[in-house]
Amino acid sequence: MLSQQKKVFGAKSAVVKSIAATALLFAATPAIAQVSTTAYKVRFSKSLTTSDAGIEKVYEMFTEKAEKACKSGKTVDLETDVRLSEAECIVSLVSQFVETSDIPALTSYHAAQLDAAK
Repeated sequence: MLSQQKKVFGAKSAVVKSIAATALLFAATPAIAQVSTTAYKVRFSKSLTTSDAGIEKVYEMFTEKAEKACKSGKTVDLETDVRLSEAECIVSLVSQFVETSDIPALTSYHAAQLDAAK
């Protein structure tokens, strides 16, 4: 009888440990967002989008990724097959990242940046 109880408690203990490990894994995983176009991806912590400084940081990440991509020579608009200048390419790619992110504060920030550039 004692050995049967040991087996039952041992099995329960393994299940409890497994559940606890899974819960710990999900609790430790940060909320990450990923924004992508057909060719490029930018990953960032969703918590950054809760403050103005964080929005600026995410926007800076988008801009840096766009600058690198547009320097690589891939400056043709895939929809119109028209060659873009590097500046046009950057604006287009950042706009795509912002639109894909679907974060209202980021959309507002982007609109303000575009207005300021005029």
